[in-house]
Amino acid sequence: MVKLLEEFELDNKPFFLTTDNASNIVTMAKELEASLGSEVFSAENNHISCIGHVINLVVQTAIVAGLKAQAPENTDSSDDNDTTEAESSASIIKSLRSGIRAIRSSPARCEQYIEFCTNATPKLKPI
Repeated sequence: MVKLLEEFELDNKPFFLTTDNASNIVTMAKELEASLGSEVFSAENNHISCIGHVINLVVQTAIVAGLKAQAPENTDSSDDNDTTEAESSASIIKSLRSGIRAIRSSPARCEQYIEFCTNATPKLKPI
């Protein structure tokens, strides 16, 4: 990367790097700082995490935490206005689990689900 920056005479111009948080990219950012100097590139200040990747990581973590959460068996409320946020979340988690069980209980449904995820735009990762 340094050779490329030198080739285009950019090795002495400050710049920012927007990437995901992969460990190899973090290592590269530190190496860039060591090679170019912190006046040109600071791994801490000039390496910016892509907001799309950050949001994806947050959502993936929330989904995993939600799937691991213990959902109460009785989440029905006699009055919809009295439903708390926790009850609503538990109901959503219970519905998701029920749907996942239905898909996983049938090889044909599993194949349909994987095909749907593969053909979706944007691409979806089957869970």
